[in-house]
Parts: sequence; structure tokens; C-alpha cells
Amino acid sequence: MTISHLGFFVSAFALVSLTGCDQPQEVDTPVEATETAAPAASPCADEGPVFPITGKCVGRAINFIDGPAMPDHPDMAYFEQMTGDTCEWKLMEMAFATDALFYQGIVCGDRETTLEFAGGAQSAEISLASSAYRAETGFSETPLVRVFSADPEDRFANVLFRAREAMEDPDAASECSVVGPDVPGWPEDALVVDNPVEAEAYDPADGPRSACGPLGLNQGETNFWRVFGGFSWFFMLGQEPVGIAPGSFTLMTQDEDGEWVRAE
Repeated sequence: MTISHLGFFVSAFALVSLTGCDQPQEVDTPVEATETAAPAASPCADEGPVFPITGKCVGRAINFIDGPAMPDHPDMAYFEQMTGDTCEWKLMEMAFATDALFYQGIVCGDRETTLEFAGGAQSAEISLASSAYRAETGFSETPLVRVFSADPEDRFANVLFRAREAMEDPDAASECSVVGPDVPGWPEDALVVDNPVEAEAYDPADGPRSACGPLGLNQGETNFWRVFGGFSWFFMLGQEPVGIAPGSFTLMTQDEDGEWVRAE
């Protein structure tokens, strides 16, 4: 073999060797474990959901309510007849300015009776947003509740003031006062503004009676006041059931520690 041939083989061997060194090497690289976040544990004893505003357990928030609706509430039979479904009361939560309102609405099948809030300079309004038996939505033109402030020193003072303010006759207004009507099916703390002299002389045979203006007594409709949570609430529920339990209305507010508590 000549020197030139030997040089060729040496060069070829070197090329093959270098090429072999450049080939990728298979290395057993450890695979890092990918951690999947476990779903957050429910803070509720029944492992159920919480309300989005207050964070209260849906299954236990009913304990904040003094006057929950009973299953045999007359609205229930009406809604079941209108829908043909089995209906039930459901506890709802609604934003109320910087606070939150708990209330019960009737649910029939996949339809719920819900409310919406609208603020104002002198008063706020709560209207029907959806109904468990009426397909259409958007009932804001007919508020169910008007909300005014309450005097912390005299809980019923603003009820009487607002009712008298809405009357056209000052002399008739001066004869009105706040009374407890004790009407079956109404909340225990319901109030009306009435003329006691006219009430004393009233004969039920004369039919439904009204007194003390648009925010006063109206026996032809379900209209009354409640005072709670630092506000005066005038309910205007009309003549037909609306699927809302007015006695269940409970205002929730945050204390100095940020905890949601019932506003007294």
C-alpha cells in the first residue's frame, strides 16, 4: 500500500469517527411531573356551592332569614297551576348597592323568579327581572319595592313621612299613622299607613278600602311597608302572586373586618 493510499484511509477513518461523534445521543432524561391543581374544597359542611357576593353557603344561608316562605304558601299553588310543573322556593342573592340582599323566589322547572336593583337619589327600586311562569323578561317599568332610608332613632318615622309626602291633602295627611295590619300571609313585621278614624268606622261590606295616598293602605292590593337593615321598604305586590316571598328579604352588609353579616 502506498503512502498516498494510507493517507486516504487515515483521512476516511477520521471523517467517519468525527461524523459518529456528531450523531445525537439518546439520553434517559427524567420527566418532570406536572402538578394538576386540585379543585378548591368547599367551605360548606354539605360540600355545596357558595353565593358569589357574600360567600355564604347556599345550603345554610336560610338561617339568616327570620321569615322564610313555607312550602304551603298560597303563591306556590298558583305557580304550579300556571306552569303545570312542580315548583319550589329557592334562596337568591342580589347586589344591593354595596350590600347584598337575600330573598326567596319561586322556581318551576328551569325558570326562576328573580329580582333586579336600581339605585336613585331619593329612593331605590327593586323590580322583577324574570318570572317562573312568564316567558318574557324585563319588568323594570313596574317596580315591586321602593326603598327609602330609615331613621335610626325612630324606625317608623320615615314611613309616615314618605306616605304623607305623597298625599295631596295636608289635612288628610295629618290624620294618618303607622299601624300593624295583621293580615294573614303577610310578614309579621308588615306595616301600613292608615287613618285610624276611618278604620274604626269601616264596614267590610263596603268592599276594599284605601287611605293615606299611594303609599298608604290599599286593601285591593298587597301593599305594605317593612323596616329593616336601616331602610324603609314599601312593597307593591299587586293583586296576583309574583313568586317572591317579601318576608324573606334580608339585607347583608360587611362589618369592619370584612365579614358579611345581617344588617339589623
